Amino acid sequence: MFHWTWMPGWPMFPGRGCQASKRLGSGKADFGVAAQPRQAARDAGQSAVPQSLHSSRKWPEPKTSPLPTNSYTQNGILHMLDRNKRIKPRPERFQNCKDLFDLILTCEERVYDQVVEDLNSREQETCQPVHVINVDIQDNHEEATLGAFLICELCQCIQHTEDMENEIDELLQEFEEKSGRTFLHTVCFY
Repeated sequence: MFHWTWMPGWPMFPGRGCQASKRLGSGKADFGVAAQPRQAARDAGQSAVPQSLHSSRKWPEPKTSPLPTNSYTQNGILHMLDRNKRIKPRPERFQNCKDLFDLILTCEERVYDQVVEDLNSREQETCQPVHVINVDIQDNHEEATLGAFLICELCQCIQHTEDMENEIDELLQEFEEKSGRTFLHTVCFY
């Protein structure tokens, strides 16, 4: 029996928000204007931003194109969100998970890259291998259903193998031919 997890996606990779805020600066010196002259300019009713930084361009007016009220029902989003509420107690962040897995499945190449990057950035403690496999699945109800069956079948086949380490490459090749999808696969270590 192996321990596996499925990571359909996560909201933000750790540190991205921090990196962005560091790049943007503290706010007081963004325009090269000290805090006291800014306050004096505000009191005088003038702009605190130097004139050279003003632009003649204006923000575009927001376009109003409201979606029909039943569009989320028609495209299946509400059904998928309702299903997620039933099977997940809360949003999951792989970066915060310290469990050890034998197999991690992702459904987007972007998420696969983030999982591999996170696993490679962790300090190796046990040198236990973990197989990370990506099955690209489009984010719609039909593809999600077909992908779920494909992933379930893949997990069952892996579970019934005698030696997962030696048989997984052949198994993935068979699934690629059978499904017409490309699988990404790498081995990382805990």
